[in-house]
Amino acid sequence: MNDRFRGNGSGGNGSQSNGDKATFTPRTRSQRVGPSGNRSSRVSRSGTPTSPWKRFFNKKWFTVVGITILLLILGGCSALYAAISSDQIDIDKIDQIDFSSTVYGADKKEVTKMGALREKITYEELSKYNKDLILAVVKTEDERFYEHNGIDFYGLGRALVKDVMCLCFKEGGSTITMQVAGNILQEDRSQTISRKLADFAGAWALESKKTKEDIIMAYLNYIPYGNNVQGVRLASKIYFGKDPATTKLEPQEIAMLVGIPNGPSIFNPYTGKTERAKKRRDWVLQKMSETAQDLPQIITEAEAKKLMETPLGADKKFLTQYKPDRSKYSAYIDAMKAEAKTYYELSAEDLENGGYKIYTGMDQKAQDAMLETINENNKLLGDKDRLMDAAATMLDAKTGLVKAISSGKQYKTGFLQYGTYPIQPGSTIKPLAVYSPIMEKDPKNFHPNTIYNDKNDKSTYSYNPNNYNKKEAGQVLLREALGRSLNLTPAHILEKNIGIKYSAEKVRELGIKLEKNDENLSPLSLGGFTKGISTKDMVQAYSVYPNMGKVKKAHFIMEIRDKAGNKVEPKVDYKMDKDGFQIDEETEKAKQVFKPQTAWWSIEMMRDVFKKDYGTGKKFDISGLDLAGKTGTTQESAEGWMVGYTSDTVLAVAVFNTRENGKSGDFEIGDEKGKIWREIMVESGIKSKDMQKPSGVQDPPAAFKINDLNLQLKQEGENVVATWNKQDPTRVQFTLERSTSKSGPWESVPTSGNKAVDPFPYQNLANDSGNIIDNLFGNGNGNAKKTYYYKLTAKDTQATTDPNDPTDNGSMSKEVIASIEVKLNSNGDEDNQKNPDCSKEENKDHPQCKDDGNGGGDEKKYSRADCTKLVITAGISGDQRRTCEKDPNKFFEENPQYKEYVYDTNQQSTLPATRRNLIA
Repeated sequence: MNDRFRGNGSGGNGSQSNGDKATFTPRTRSQRVGPSGNRSSRVSRSGTPTSPWKRFFNKKWFTVVGITILLLILGGCSALYAAISSDQIDIDKIDQIDFSSTVYGADKKEVTKMGALREKITYEELSKYNKDLILAVVKTEDERFYEHNGIDFYGLGRALVKDVMCLCFKEGGSTITMQVAGNILQEDRSQTISRKLADFAGAWALESKKTKEDIIMAYLNYIPYGNNVQGVRLASKIYFGKDPATTKLEPQEIAMLVGIPNGPSIFNPYTGKTERAKKRRDWVLQKMSETAQDLPQIITEAEAKKLMETPLGADKKFLTQYKPDRSKYSAYIDAMKAEAKTYYELSAEDLENGGYKIYTGMDQKAQDAMLETINENNKLLGDKDRLMDAAATMLDAKTGLVKAISSGKQYKTGFLQYGTYPIQPGSTIKPLAVYSPIMEKDPKNFHPNTIYNDKNDKSTYSYNPNNYNKKEAGQVLLREALGRSLNLTPAHILEKNIGIKYSAEKVRELGIKLEKNDENLSPLSLGGFTKGISTKDMVQAYSVYPNMGKVKKAHFIMEIRDKAGNKVEPKVDYKMDKDGFQIDEETEKAKQVFKPQTAWWSIEMMRDVFKKDYGTGKKFDISGLDLAGKTGTTQESAEGWMVGYTSDTVLAVAVFNTRENGKSGDFEIGDEKGKIWREIMVESGIKSKDMQKPSGVQDPPAAFKINDLNLQLKQEGENVVATWNKQDPTRVQFTLERSTSKSGPWESVPTSGNKAVDPFPYQNLANDSGNIIDNLFGNGNGNAKKTYYYKLTAKDTQATTDPNDPTDNGSMSKEVIASIEVKLNSNGDEDNQKNPDCSKEENKDHPQCKDDGNGGGDEKKYSRADCTKLVITAGISGDQRRTCEKDPNKFFEENPQYKEYVYDTNQQSTLPATRRNLIA
């Protein structure tokens, strides 16, 4: 037996002062097992002494014999295995304890070390002040450590007997040496018989070439202590703020440190339940007060009981003070660990400390940009006390690898991972559940340029959600309905044209989980899910667009290699092909969720979100990038989304209110989502090629548009002639109506092509035989002049208004109203051109109106209006009036005596006053 704990004194059962060298005398066999006489004084339950043979050959005897034989066989095998393989084991590895796994980015460059943090301590440093800690570890973990040669067959047998007796597997049997051999020397970490035999060989080799001090210190420098820390030195610092190389630890502190490695996640006083940690510490205190296997007491039983009443004493301030900060990439690393556990069945501890090389899709520039944009000091989210936070995920759309992820402005390992946590999606669900599915299902009648009537119609639809502005949009193109994020249109299309079942099926094919209650109109058209969608799942779903209908499986791990350089294969199928495409389980080929045409048409629609003035993402556009995407806001703006993509990158950002200490944030989410999205894209340096239309894909039918009508009215003799711009005669129908009031009532006017001739106004005036003077000034019953209004309506006969019948004629139309003053006995514009009114400014340059020095033109020209003046001033009527109106110039040439009655105003002074007044 190793004598490093033995002194020359007697009284080995007494207590000792902390820090003094333990002294005790080994006990005799009779002291350990008691007087021999007492061992045979057994009687049966009935009180009758049992037969010695029956007492001896009982079930336990046979069990122990069987186990002993098994152990002999096992021992022989292990000895043989050790003899063969001990020379092949690199014993010097225990002096080079650094098995931190390395994480690499998409560029294959090292990003960070992922393993536990540790600070090495030597035997001499630890034993100077805390030799009791070494003894406590031995008493707790391996009481025969100083007696066995690496393999404790007695301990193995005892453990097996206890397991058999209770029909359970509670006892281990591994020695400290075997744990060092298995965790440090062995490359293979599988739980197999060959691995166990290798541990035996390694333990045997260690004991033959290393001292007990070397082995115990390898153990104490390697063992995990929780909080991603290994080794007792750093553990002592993060829990108690003490360096065991320079400061003496109290017995209760030693007990807690010795107890944690048995279950670092369970007995961790910071992340586990403190009552469990205390119970474990108290159990170690009890062991420290016992005398067993010739190991002395460290404290007395009375001291142990007293110390059990003390608190754990760990303080989180020491964790912050002594543990280096690796939080920069913690959101990505933690999400990657979760993936490794799911698909590779590697625990976080194994992954961290197995010496693995883990190749990921991380883009360090993008991850840094995301960390910088979403942090507690960001002005867009406010300080750490503001109950508003954000999550984001960026995906490489060509590989499916996650380039960057953020789980909140204060994220640290152990916090809720917002990046993979479901958040209500709002309107970002509309392309995925409505617009793409309807174009996939019925591309003939539904495409980006289809016209749809955004109207609240309770008689037709069971669900009529309000648009954001509480108004109906009326006739809109589908692309505009998406760009403006209208609510009525997608709800109605889902209800009457797609159907819940088809929509839900497509959403699930994109990798989005739906609860039973999500299979309804509101969740699928507006995004009111039971749980929600994570930003990671959202970028995966939207990858269907740049990949022209196929989905890239969002994942973090490119590959894992072990310490020997061997590729580690996943144990659970990712269900994706070698290019990262999500596969169809039946065909085992990349699943085509949407046809390339559907994906391309969807891209065209979502481009408008950034490029059109009506687009909800217009203000977040980035010059030089071909962008498409969708914004989303939930009810009362509690959550807000921005999802956008290029040909090779998808980024989703969600901003939301949080809850802390019973208080919830009540901020209205506005532009924060888009500003964060834009800043991450810009700072990440995303440079993408434009998205290209796949070969064979047809452009959607052009959006039909009724051109400007340009209604023109003029009076030609006794008719009002209306003309307007020509339109597509196969699609546009014209209606012309007349009224004496701009507000109606209206009477129909026959049309022919783009023209109408209407005699009614003039006839209406001519048929009225009122006083001639009143007729002239519009006061008589005949209405010698009167204003008429004409309303022209052009209707698109192929516009869709009834979602049940996309071919039904609709009311996509344009309307224009024009007016004209109809005059009795007027040739209208034609007469004005022949005999212009020289008093009007617009006719001053007319040859007939140029000044000849006498106040008139070179040659006076007359019009039918001058004849009307003669009716008033000269009293002509009958044949004279008709002759004048037929050819005014000839009449005045033949009857010059009437010229004086129609002179310009400045020459009318020669006329009688009564005539001047009539003319004026």
